Amino acid sequence: MNLFQKAILENRLTEFGLGLNDFFIPDREYGDHWVLAAWQQHIIPILEEDKNIEAKILDMLSSILNTKLATEEIKTNMLLYHLHVFYYELKNGKLNSSDFLSSQTEKFMIQIEHMRQLNSEENNLEKNQKIDFAINLIKQNGGLR
Repeated sequence: MNLFQKAILENRLTEFGLGLNDFFIPDREYGDHWVLAAWQQHIIPILEEDKNIEAKILDMLSSILNTKLATEEIKTNMLLYHLHVFYYELKNGKLNSSDFLSSQTEKFMIQIEHMRQLNSEENNLEKNQKIDFAINLIKQNGGLR
C-alpha cells in the first residue's frame, strides 16, 4: 500500500511527514528520513489521480507545525524539506498541480521565524544561515513569496 494513503487512512499524517516509525524512508547517503522519496514514491503518484489529496498535504504540513512529537528544530527542518521538494518538483514539471501551498506561506513563515528567534537566543548563527539557505532554495523555485 502507498504510505501516504496508509497515513491518511490511519490518521497518521504527522508521522508520515516527520518520517517516524513505519513511515521512515532512509536516505542512503545521510541516514535521515528521505522526504524526496516520500514525495516521488508516495505523494505525487496519488496527487496526480486525486486533487483532494492537496487538502491532506496541507493537513500533513499543519500537523508537523502543531505536533509535540518533534522539537522546534526538527519541525522547522522537515517543513523546509517538504517545501523544497514541493517547489522543486513543481518548477521542474514533475508535479501536475497548482501552487496550493502558497495560501499557507504566512503560517509557514511564522514557524520559520520562531526557529530563527530560538537560534538567535542561543547565539547559533550557523543554524540560521542553514535556514536562510533553505529559504533561498525554496524561493528560487517559486515558493515562500
